Amino acid sequence: MECIPVSVLLASDGKTCAQITHILKILGNGSMQEGLQNFYAYAEGHGLLQGRLQGAAGMLCVSITLYFILNSWKMKQSLDNKEHSLQAAIKESSQVDETNVDAQDFSKQ
Repeated sequence: MECIPVSVLLASDGKTCAQITHILKILGNGSMQEGLQNFYAYAEGHGLLQGRLQGAAGMLCVSITLYFILNSWKMKQSLDNKEHSLQAAIKESSQVDETNVDAQDFSKQ
């Protein structure tokens, strides 16, 4: 039995009808109809596999992108919280200094 890859059938180099029929007979073990069915089954399985791989790669890219977006958002929130805490601490310490200054001013009088 002659082994012909499917890519030979798919190549668009102007094959004649007799050449295509011969390739289909080889794929179908002597039957052109079985050759078409085998070719269809191969193409369908190959397409499903390729689609699944592309879908998985797409989901991986989306997941990584979302991870980095959420991570940067959490980092920004954390920095904002620290900034607010620092501002509150600075404000509180400046109020304490003002009360000490006011108390010293009154003691001089």
